[in-house]
Amino acid sequence: MSLIASLLFSVVILVAFFGVQRQGRKQKRLAEVKSDFINNMSHEFKTPLATINLAVDALIRNGEKMAPSKMQSYLSIVKKENKRMNAQMESVLQMSMMDKEELTLDKAVMDISQVLTEAVQHFKLAVQDKQGWIDLNITEGNYSYFGDHTQFKSALTNLIDNAVKYSNGTPKISIQMTQSSSAFYILVRDRGIGMDEDTLNQVFDRFYRATKGNIHDVKGHGLGLSFVKEIIEKHRGTISVQSDEGEGTTFKVVLEKNPHND
Repeated sequence: MSLIASLLFSVVILVAFFGVQRQGRKQKRLAEVKSDFINNMSHEFKTPLATINLAVDALIRNGEKMAPSKMQSYLSIVKKENKRMNAQMESVLQMSMMDKEELTLDKAVMDISQVLTEAVQHFKLAVQDKQGWIDLNITEGNYSYFGDHTQFKSALTNLIDNAVKYSNGTPKISIQMTQSSSAFYILVRDRGIGMDEDTLNQVFDRFYRATKGNIHDVKGHGLGLSFVKEIIEKHRGTISVQSDEGEGTTFKVVLEKNPHND
């Protein structure tokens, strides 16, 4: 009996030991998630703030001799980027609502080619300041689609921001929009650091910590790509990714044409 009791006691001790270890790993993961979230949110504000700083610096340096139209252009940039930061904060709230299945889209007929053009405009000044470029090519046609303009633009903005972040110093980004008889296609290609197979398999996971950081040493893709996937899927679309390490990454968004896409 004493032997059986001893064995049972040992089993209880082992179960308790592994339970404590498992709880410790869980707490460590939660701490990593919190750290990733803070790092991600910090970086999400860097791009619009950098653009605002560039616009303000240009106004300070050349304001007195600047043409009114040019001045208005820079002021418009400041206003748009401020609006973008507010939208990014809203994205965090939206992700929380998605977890609770509370997010609803305010859908109406929109021109997705115009939405894409607006998203690209957010990055023009910052990319040019890095001696880079964004090439936007939209084939002719009707790009009317039933969706949420604000949310869809936010998803595209996050997707382009990812391409800018993971470029090697000088962003070189190609964006294409085409269509077939059954679907719209958006391709966002960068010539940056690329991703290995492990990263590709987890790139849409929320708070995934990548092994390679961007030019600001902020590791992981954070909320950005997870949010993009959520919004695209809520528009009954799909997003996929192809990448080669050291050569760049291409994201492909497919939206099926459907007049009753509600």
